[in-house]
Amino acid sequence: MTNFNVKYPTIAKMLHSYLTFTKRRNNIHCRIKNTVQKVFDWKIYSQMNHNDMEQFLIILSDFPFFDSLSEADKMTLFKRFWMPFSLLERIYDSLNNLNSTKFLDGNFIILQNGSIFELDGLNKSSNLAELEKITFNSWKTLLPLMKTLNPHCIEVMYIFCCILWNSSYLDIPLTEAGDEIVRRGRLVIHKEMREFYNYDEIQWERIYALRHILVVTEDCIKEPGKDIV
Repeated sequence: MTNFNVKYPTIAKMLHSYLTFTKRRNNIHCRIKNTVQKVFDWKIYSQMNHNDMEQFLIILSDFPFFDSLSEADKMTLFKRFWMPFSLLERIYDSLNNLNSTKFLDGNFIILQNGSIFELDGLNKSSNLAELEKITFNSWKTLLPLMKTLNPHCIEVMYIFCCILWNSSYLDIPLTEAGDEIVRRGRLVIHKEMREFYNYDEIQWERIYALRHILVVTEDCIKEPGKDIV
């Protein structure tokens, strides 16, 4: 982690923020025993997701460049950031915690409280609400992409940073000063990824796979324009 802080300080800060976030979340939910469930309670999931959102906004408050935005720009950017971030983060959290062969060979998702669900089973329900369909289909789309790429934690944090700084997505209204701060934030993370790949053009090819995951993640909620929380 110390080496990350020196070589890629901004992306490493996102990693530090994320680890702080997950530590707090795990302390709240106490994942002692993971169990496979059949009944998905959307109300419970929504509340956990809302709690996540509040916690991550607090933790993100001192993130480089984000901390320089006006309060109005912060809220505008964070509101746009949260939906795609929460979808991809659920996949990343699942892959980090469901590391047995049984789960890795299937299509399983783990929730914040440790409940595990088989995605194919979730999609078979005939009375799903629109937001449930969007969420379950998004998870089912993203899970195999993340499994195939098997990204390093720095690569995942890069995607999270890209989601945060992709202000052109949905054409969100920022102030002129906010646009400039976001532009500088993007330049920094791209430079740090070049450093991460040691300026190796072959390694740099992975950036296209990362950006593909970014585009797919954002496209999952772009058309509906709905709030997944």
